[in-house]
Amino acid sequence: MKMKNVIAFALSASLLSSTASAIDLFVDGKLLKPDVSPVIIESRTFVPMRTIFEALDSDVQWDAKTQTATATKNSSSVSISINNKTAYVNGSATSLDVPAKIVNNRTMVPVRFVSESLNANVRWEKDTQTVYVATKPEYNGYTLVPDIIYSTAADESGLGDTFMFADGVIVDTQDVGGYRTKILQTEQGKIALMELAYNDEFSLLQPQTAARVCFMYLGYSEVLKMPAGVYMETGNLNTSITYPGQNNSSNPSNPTNPDKPIEPSKPVIPENPYKPPVIEPEKPDSGYHGTVYVTPTGKRYHYSASCGGKNATATTLENAKSRGLTPCSKCAK
Repeated sequence: MKMKNVIAFALSASLLSSTASAIDLFVDGKLLKPDVSPVIIESRTFVPMRTIFEALDSDVQWDAKTQTATATKNSSSVSISINNKTAYVNGSATSLDVPAKIVNNRTMVPVRFVSESLNANVRWEKDTQTVYVATKPEYNGYTLVPDIIYSTAADESGLGDTFMFADGVIVDTQDVGGYRTKILQTEQGKIALMELAYNDEFSLLQPQTAARVCFMYLGYSEVLKMPAGVYMETGNLNTSITYPGQNNSSNPSNPTNPDKPIEPSKPVIPENPYKPPVIEPEKPDSGYHGTVYVTPTGKRYHYSASCGGKNATATTLENAKSRGLTPCSKCAK
């Protein structure tokens, strides 16, 4: 039934704790953006009542006379009233540390209490000021990796510039060698991705031991085999992930039966894991002495900003050469 307007009262500033940044609310991997942001009241995180109940796929009833909201999902129910520390879960009275409040004309409820009352899991990340709510085991309160992790460039080898990319659930974030490493749970198993400031090198790690599986220079559109049958396809600057058999006709390892689950493969450490970049011989001076584009740690200079990528900055050809940079083989004049 439609919620009627209620009379808002002033909420003392002492009730609201200040936070360094806005609080984000995720439900089953989806970021919710309510018209009134979540707030912390007396060390409890409160969210708009209707936003959280609808995201939990529950039926909501509002009693304007008693200012009570009741949410029902399957065989579970929770009733909570404005300014009342007694709530009801499946008909049984339960005490609240902090009752529901009205903030900016919206009824705010304690997110952990109402979510867990409807059999959802809740996790609070203090460092990022984020609430994760999960109603299904596969989400486990973590955000989904987007379908497209990065875009990738293509070249004459025939690699297309769009693929079906890996998606999964971030189940852990580790600090390895000073870099944040995300562990992804996918249908094919766990894989690890290390976030680097620049894409000259990329390490794939075994999540259990953090042992290095492969470590090599990323050339132009190379394909690296990864554990659990996953392939990494690298472009000029960005890196993408795809599985064999998913819209990737150029991949020679596509299974003959794409519907058959891919058996996890054992990581293979190459005898010579480092592949140095091939230095192209300097082309004769074409007479061009204008602007070129370089990246912070790149070894080449580019005549095209788009070839240099998003981290490229303009400089003079003389400056680039004085730094020992060589021309990009793709766009050199």
